Amino acid sequence: MIDSQRIAKMTLLLVPILVGSAIAASRATAQGYVAAIAYSQSTGKVGHTAREVQTEQQAKRLAMQRCGAPDAKVFMWAQNEWVAIAVAAGGVGTAGFAHARSADQAQQQALRECQKQAKGGACRVALCVHS
Repeated sequence: MIDSQRIAKMTLLLVPILVGSAIAASRATAQGYVAAIAYSQSTGKVGHTAREVQTEQQAKRLAMQRCGAPDAKVFMWAQNEWVAIAVAAGGVGTAGFAHARSADQAQQQALRECQKQAKGGACRVALCVHS
C-alpha cells in the first residue's frame, strides 16, 4: 500500500509537470497558424498556405513552392488573420494585398490597393484565406 505522505510527494512532483504542459499547449494554441500569399508578377500565378504551418518562414516557403514561378515573391502573410489578394482584371502583374481581422476587410483593402496599382482599373479578389 502507498501511504498518504508518498502520495503527497508524488503529487508535488507531478503538479509542475502538468502545469508546464498545460501552459505549453495554450501557447501553441494562442500562436495559431500563419497564412502567406506568394505572387508571380510575370505569370499572374498565386500560391498560398492557410491553416497548415505555425511559423512565418514555413508559410512563406510553402506559398512560394505552391506558386511555382521563378519570380514568385511573398507579398502578404499574417497570423490569426485573413489575407487577401486582388488582381487587375485586364493585366498580369498588377495586384493588391491585405490582411485584416475579417474576410470582408481584407478583401476590400486588397481591392483598394489593386485599384491604386491599376490606376483605377477594375480588379477582382483572387483569393482570401484565414490563417
